[in-house]
Amino acid sequence: LSWNQQYSNVFVNMGTYNYHCNIHPNMKGKIIVVE
Repeated sequence: LSWNQQYSNVFVNMGTYNYHCNIHPNMKGKIIVVE
């Protein structure tokens, strides 16, 4: 995303979702959907 832009996503399934930055490989995280 460019400066001052947003992205949103609605998770419809429970589970663990890993994500990362394509430009900065050390920038990564995990989203855990439980309900």
